[in-house]
Amino acid sequence: MSIHIIFPRRILIVAVIGLFILMIGGIAFIYLPKATIEIKSLTEEKIVGQEIALSSAVQDPNFVKFILPVQIISRDVEEREIVSRNTGSSFEDYAKGEVVLFNKQSDEQRLLPKTHLRHVETGQFFLTDVRVVIPPLGEVQVAITAKEKGARGDVTAGKFMVDKLPAGMQEMVYGESKNDFSGGLSVETPLTEKEIKESIEKIKAKAKERVLGEITAEAHGAAVRKELISFDEEEVSSSATAGSQASEYVVKTKIKARAFVVDENDLLSLTLLALRSSVGPEQEFVNYDPQSFTLEIIRSDFERGEAQVRGSLTGIFAKNLASTVFSGKNLAGLSASEVEEQLKKLPGVGEVDVSFSPFWVSAVPTRPGAVKIVVEGE
Repeated sequence: MSIHIIFPRRILIVAVIGLFILMIGGIAFIYLPKATIEIKSLTEEKIVGQEIALSSAVQDPNFVKFILPVQIISRDVEEREIVSRNTGSSFEDYAKGEVVLFNKQSDEQRLLPKTHLRHVETGQFFLTDVRVVIPPLGEVQVAITAKEKGARGDVTAGKFMVDKLPAGMQEMVYGESKNDFSGGLSVETPLTEKEIKESIEKIKAKAKERVLGEITAEAHGAAVRKELISFDEEEVSSSATAGSQASEYVVKTKIKARAFVVDENDLLSLTLLALRSSVGPEQEFVNYDPQSFTLEIIRSDFERGEAQVRGSLTGIFAKNLASTVFSGKNLAGLSASEVEEQLKKLPGVGEVDVSFSPFWVSAVPTRPGAVKIVVEGE
């Protein structure tokens, strides 16, 4: 006697679907897990310096001998500024200053105290403070004071005639001032050394800015590096000294600037060439930071039109991992942290980034082809 079990049609369909799902799940569990491992080389920062010759005698850059053509630009500027002092009520006083008295005669020339000196430009009279003896064919510096009180005594630098001398001698004995006079109009508060120093520094900065603008204009807008500019102060002066009660005084400066003008890109290119050439064994150049470029002048000779400079540049170098063999078999079953720890033991390996998919995967799959290893630069 046989027994036949008849399953309802609905139960059979559900069973078949369930079996299908289990099969798909099994296949997904085996074939969907994947791992991607990104490996970056260990990097090294290196600063390289290269000496470069600048010469006005060459026309074209020499990238073998590291020689660049250079243009030399020279500029002289004078700046003059009147500094006003608003420090209390003002009053008239005697302007003061200094002159250099010249004697073009072969005999000495004596001048009594209170000798009248006439400022040629304005006609204002000044008096010598003391007895003066000017040596034959010589000169002497003396202080003089305005004959009358008032701002009219604040005259500009210029020529002074000895008023009482005969007309024929006035071209033989005369005075010249290099600085303006001050003190004709005074204030209660005395001038300090600090005030004078600040005024001089301000006008020096103004003169440097102006001369740099003139050099840049002649260089047709080319960049002029500050390291390649030489500033020579020929004269810095103030018409008043510390303790003066002048309501205003004049500060002046004369600055001579000379500059080597060279193509900025050529300087960078030659230094970059040296940086690239410094690559070590099993190492490759990655990139450089243009902002790290610095220039140092070693020696200069403006008269000969020559200079020696050193350019420095920072670059990034990486270990070449192209010859290193990485295998997913050796990493099967490891977690992300374990993979990172294992790979970083290899020479030249820097950063390691591990990612798994789908979401439930937490270890490197064992199936061949499920592991993708990406090495930076390949």
